[in-house]
Amino acid sequence: MGTFIPYDTYIGISYHSIDKSAKTSPALSSLDPATIPATHKQQGPDWIALSPPATPPVIKISLLHTFEQSSVVCCVRFSPSAKLLASGCNKVAILYDTKTGEKLSSLEVPAEADKSNAELYVRAVCFNASEDTLAIGAEDKIIRVKA
Repeated sequence: MGTFIPYDTYIGISYHSIDKSAKTSPALSSLDPATIPATHKQQGPDWIALSPPATPPVIKISLLHTFEQSSVVCCVRFSPSAKLLASGCNKVAILYDTKTGEKLSSLEVPAEADKSNAELYVRAVCFNASEDTLAIGAEDKIIRVKA
């Protein structure tokens, strides 16, 4: 069993969206990236991950896969075991194998539901506990359940 880490122990900050007025835990809002020791911070080209100096330095982040999408990504969700990743875009939900990065399936919004041929974004994806069913919510106010 893994170690439990409280939700407010770690913070990820995008350089493009730092908002000091955002409501966060006092422990998180007091972190200044410039004063955090290198052992408690990891940076990428457009992101930084920090942990408070009072916690063990366990940040180890690396890019495993990049999943190209055909349109704006509206939502992503890992399955309960983290073996699968679902993404929601315009008129499609896509399933990936997180270990290999392989695209497993594209679940298109049915043509009869998209009579206008306009954009129809999938806004929510959610796996059931056994990971054999995916619920998909789109802007047309319909929840589709795929097994």
